Amino acid sequence: MIQKAVAERVLEKAMSTGADYAEIFLEDTVSNRIAMVDDRLETVTRSHAYGAGLRVLRGVQSVFASTNDLTEEGLLAVAGRIASALAQGSQQLDIVLTESFPRNLSPIELVPATFDTGRKVELVRAGYDAAKSYSDEIRQVQSGILDKTSHITVCTSDGRMASDRRVWTRYTINAIASDGTENQSGFAGPGRAMGMEMFDRIDPAAFAKKAAKQAVTMLHARNCPSGKMTVAIENGFGGVVFHEACGHSLEATSVAKGNSEFCGKIGQRIANERVTALDDGTIPNAWGSLNMDDEGSPTQKKVLIENGILKGYMIDKLGGRRMGM
Repeated sequence: MIQKAVAERVLEKAMSTGADYAEIFLEDTVSNRIAMVDDRLETVTRSHAYGAGLRVLRGVQSVFASTNDLTEEGLLAVAGRIASALAQGSQQLDIVLTESFPRNLSPIELVPATFDTGRKVELVRAGYDAAKSYSDEIRQVQSGILDKTSHITVCTSDGRMASDRRVWTRYTINAIASDGTENQSGFAGPGRAMGMEMFDRIDPAAFAKKAAKQAVTMLHARNCPSGKMTVAIENGFGGVVFHEACGHSLEATSVAKGNSEFCGKIGQRIANERVTALDDGTIPNAWGSLNMDDEGSPTQKKVLIENGILKGYMIDKLGGRRMGM
């Protein structure tokens, strides 16, 4: 997406007024979506998004700007603007980038963008039919496939030029059950960092029936009593609960500014001894896995809480500067 020599000149321009670090993040993403509602194909769309973000740091000061003009002139113009915004001196640099390609944790067999659209429609239809036929109480079904292919390049003033391709595929099914006076919904949305080979591993009809069963069950469920209850977090769904309840408080954006209940508690017990929590971006083909993060660093498996003891935080480059970590 960018020539090495161009990236070097843009970084040098961005740092020309005294920044001690600069980076360019380039993204080119093609997304496809097919959706069926009420027994008809409602959506077949393709979108293309691309652009660049430039950031400079000086200590813990940060300036960011973005553009979708990826010509050398366009990128240099943005670099000049963020350099002017920082404006704390002047310097001439000679930045030399070394290209690298991270290890591929999620090999892709069938690239979605080149996959037959008719076959995608068949998969959407299979899920729709399975959910609709589950019960006479299923009144509406929405099923669809979304796929994204992104090409990412990160260039940094410390010499890194890392490029990666990211592919995601997701199947979604939403079923609505009704008894004429009340509506309830059920949803399933399996996704992987995979191509269309994902459908060799998941069955759209099985997930559709799961969503329909959820909707019908909810329609006939008694109201949940109020009060203090014991809560069991099952491993397959506990990630979202943990993310919202604790994950944000373990991010540098909270910890670095003293806004987290976990500030200063590394090595202390913060949870039951049965609790161990990992932030793992290296699971092959998992929805949340990446070969590299958006700063160009290879992803890793990081222990946050181990047997109830706080072991670490989730830290980016700016957060690390603020925290000295």
